[in-house]
Amino acid sequence: MKVKRYTLISISLLGICMMLGCSDSHELSLKGELCPTNIDDLVSLSAEELECVDFGRMNLICADAAFGAGQSDMPRLLRKLGEWAEVAKIAEQRYRPSFDRNPARYDNSYAKFRAVNLVLTIKEDFKCRYQMSLVESGELYKVNSPAFFKNPDDAFISGLLKSRRGTCSSYAPLIVALGRRLGYPLYLKATNGHLLCYWDDGKESFNVDTNGNGVDTPADEHYFKDRNHRLSGLSKTELERERLMCPLKAVDCLSFFLETVGYCHEANGRLPDAQCFYNLALKYRPGAVNLTRLASRRVIKIPKGKKP
Repeated sequence: MKVKRYTLISISLLGICMMLGCSDSHELSLKGELCPTNIDDLVSLSAEELECVDFGRMNLICADAAFGAGQSDMPRLLRKLGEWAEVAKIAEQRYRPSFDRNPARYDNSYAKFRAVNLVLTIKEDFKCRYQMSLVESGELYKVNSPAFFKNPDDAFISGLLKSRRGTCSSYAPLIVALGRRLGYPLYLKATNGHLLCYWDDGKESFNVDTNGNGVDTPADEHYFKDRNHRLSGLSKTELERERLMCPLKAVDCLSFFLETVGYCHEANGRLPDAQCFYNLALKYRPGAVNLTRLASRRVIKIPKGKKP
């Protein structure tokens, strides 16, 4: 199922929602939310406590860690995330008539309408776009690409919130972050090198994936057949060990985010910092083969004035 939408939310509607948005976006957040403010606070939480952390906050804290100390813009970005959630909440009702007129377009599923509409709100109303330079250069499809991870804003939702440019590494978490604030049962899923979303409300379950300027809901088989996702030949045991193609819990998401922080540090020549984050990620996803290899590498410190 592929859907595009071309009607845009008016400027006046956006203005109203900006005024309605709360300072730290708690109106659409879960009650009992825990609010860590830095990476040390975040990684000190238990698996159960991590489930009580706002998904967008978790991703933005990891973005801060990827940039390094002193560059945090998290309070402002959390406010923007709250503003966008308010807009998306209104957009669901604004575009509801399109579902009522033609439910077959969404496989007669209001759940699919809600998920698809959220993605299209991000892409068409907020004008978010892919980082086409990474797509055209092929860097988007390379695991651990230095060019991809050089700028953490390409890998975390901070980039979409700042400049409305991102990749699958940031789009899927943004969809989940906004969806959770709307009460949508959305989760992350991972392939080898790609993130997508998964809806599961106990009655319906389906994948949600960005597709160019639109959105698609492909079955799992698509990812196992497409060589870009590097899943072919992996056993059920290997998939489970790596936490691939399954709805991710908060602790799993944190592991993938921390691994991405490591890639960002390594792409910028900070290997000791990178390995620190690889080890943190491995703590939450023990047995992951690539993480184990990355975390176990020996760091050789070169004296100043000496060449490697």
